[in-house]
Amino acid sequence: MLLSIGMGLRQSLGLFLTPVTRDLALTAADFTLTIAIQNIVWGLSQAPVGAIADRFGLRVTLVAGTVIYIAGLAAMAAAGGEMAMIVSGVLIGIALSCTASSLALAACARAVSGTGLLLAPVTRRMFT
Repeated sequence: MLLSIGMGLRQSLGLFLTPVTRDLALTAADFTLTIAIQNIVWGLSQAPVGAIADRFGLRVTLVAGTVIYIAGLAAMAAAGGEMAMIVSGVLIGIALSCTASSLALAACARAVSGTGLLLAPVTRRMFT
């Protein structure tokens, strides 16, 4: 669920290019800079967030990422200019490391592994 929400919402931010740039009097370059910062921060924060997940557990990391994601979206909604948009991009980038990355997939794998569901034989037959 977190993976779908995290990636789905992030993938739709481009739809808001025109209204956000118009309402905040930003250029398209300013808005896309925010999206680029999200990607950069997402990549740079993967290792530290993974270490946090190893130390404190997946649940704590996923919940923290959800809270950070909400803060980032709130910052974006309340943004009054380019700097607030950049701050929201940093927060959302960190949140993506916590919610929409291999951590979420690991949480899904742990949840499914107890049910006896094995996908490896099925996928092996599909692709051979």
